[in-house]
This record gives sequence, C-alpha cells and structure tokens, in this order.
Amino acid sequence: MTDESGGLMPVVTPLENVDSELVELGRRYWRVDGFDSETGRPVWAEKNSAIDSSAWDRRTYVAAAAGVRAVLPGYSCPSCQGELVLVSRTSLERITAST
Repeated sequence: MTDESGGLMPVVTPLENVDSELVELGRRYWRVDGFDSETGRPVWAEKNSAIDSSAWDRRTYVAAAAGVRAVLPGYSCPSCQGELVLVSRTSLERITAST
C-alpha cells in the first residue's frame, strides 16, 4: 500500500490475545504521517522516544512487535519468500531509501 505521495505504508495488524495497551503501543510505533518529498523516507507521527514502552521492554520496537505485526505489501522476505514483516522503523527506512 502506498500513500498519496507514493510512500510505502506498512499494514499493521494486532496480534491475538494481546493486551490492548500493547496493541496501541504498536500502532503508535508504526503510525506514518507521510513521506518526505525529497528523501522518500517516512515521517513518523511520534518520535520513538515519545512512546513509553517501559512497562514491557525499554526497546520500543520489541514492545511494538509483541503487540502487532507490520507487513509491507508488495514485498517479500528474501529468505522465505513469504510476506515481508518489518521488525523496526529502521527496516522501513532502509527500504524507502533504496526505492
């Protein structure tokens, strides 16, 4: 899925039987406001440091992964050829920088 500027938008899906606060944390972590018109990189709705994940893990990306899965439609995992599950914001930034 792309936004109107052509950026790649991750599809975020809550995991089953997960605390709703953890799901919300994951959604906040993956929320993209758009893409920079010059670099094509995502503009995150919130800074990583603004998302308090200390109740679960000090590493926000780990807590986010415990609540949701972020998949990038149209891309496949080079190892298994399955859907490309993003593990952190950095992985999306690397992909958008290379397109």
